[in-house]
Amino acid sequence: MLGSRESKKPSDNKPDVKQNNKALCVCALDFGKTYSGYAYSLRLKPDDICCPHWNTSTGCTTLINHKTPTTILLYEGHKLIGFGYEAIEKFLDLNVEERKDFNFFQGFQMNLYDKFQSGENLSVTTKISDFNGKQVPAVDVFSTAIKYMKDHFLNENEARGASLLEKDIKWVLTVPAMWGDPEKEFMIQAAKKTGIEKPRLATVLESEAAFIFCKDLPAKNFESGFDNIDDKEKYKSLNTRTITISPSFLEKYKEENGIDISKRTLETQYGKSLKWVGDKVKINKDLFQSFFHPANDKIVHYIREILSKPEVNETKVILMVGGFSEWEIVQDAIRKAFPECCVLIPLQAGVAVLKGAVLFGHSSISDDDNTPVLEESDNRPVVALDNTKVNNATDNTRRREDRRSYAAKNRGVKKCSIL
Repeated sequence: MLGSRESKKPSDNKPDVKQNNKALCVCALDFGKTYSGYAYSLRLKPDDICCPHWNTSTGCTTLINHKTPTTILLYEGHKLIGFGYEAIEKFLDLNVEERKDFNFFQGFQMNLYDKFQSGENLSVTTKISDFNGKQVPAVDVFSTAIKYMKDHFLNENEARGASLLEKDIKWVLTVPAMWGDPEKEFMIQAAKKTGIEKPRLATVLESEAAFIFCKDLPAKNFESGFDNIDDKEKYKSLNTRTITISPSFLEKYKEENGIDISKRTLETQYGKSLKWVGDKVKINKDLFQSFFHPANDKIVHYIREILSKPEVNETKVILMVGGFSEWEIVQDAIRKAFPECCVLIPLQAGVAVLKGAVLFGHSSISDDDNTPVLEESDNRPVVALDNTKVNNATDNTRRREDRRSYAAKNRGVKKCSIL
């Protein structure tokens, strides 16, 4: 995985809150299918974007340290017990009887996605199921998650001596590219329940945010292939992958099954492919790579479907963003499947959406409709992957109607698909 670079420390200079009534800071929240997080920067230094680090209390390492799992633990449907790694660890500490009073949601954004895919319009009455199948209003789950991120950001800044007030902050929520107005309104209502009013809130498509972050990056900030790094031979020579497992999980497994998971593993078909050393498990290379095959096959199939359409069949660049894009196994699969395309991965692929959302927020501060506007001289082709419509957007009206991803004209790219 191509790790995110260390986030810069915010400036020690405290802005004068009496200068004007514009927001002094933009904070973007991103609730992904697997991981979630936030990023922020001050209006005086919009490019100096900071991302907090998330760590487990057990000290386990993670490949995505700028985000935490999209997991939440509630008590009786409303009281927050934990979010992210904390939610997982506290849930594992509960016995079977205790869990009946709690609501554990893992990847709860996917619950909404599944409902959307089934044709259901999201609203404040939409409900999602927890780990035990109990139904809870989705807006309550998301508003609690938003409030957690909001409070985490405010507490972090207060601990650093910052003087930001809630009225000084412009909030940005990312939404999947396929979502329409009802789904965006759902997120707005969830944010409103936390005290974030609409004038201080903007939404941005994940694909658009990713492109905003990537479009002006210098070439050195992209990983365009193994030719530019020293990891090619290291990647190919790896025979095992080591993963750290939560001690709480190992203890709970033994308690419920009466045997160590390491001993149980030896009795399965994976006995020769897995080797346990304490709370770490070493996975054979072939087995580890097989985990990615289903996802890789679906991604390649989806891209082929997109590129087969006349509107985008001349695409020469594929821009990969998101935490999953940082895996070399995924990158390699895309390059092999599309050798005719230049595959670009920013060095901060895992936080590209977050950082792009922050930049989007800064550009929207002076706009009444929270929509950043391109310069009139900027005539970039628009590739809308959700409706496969390609237009040369030359007027602000069309840009607002179809705000998607813009091909980088100054990079000599005719069409650019953001996936």
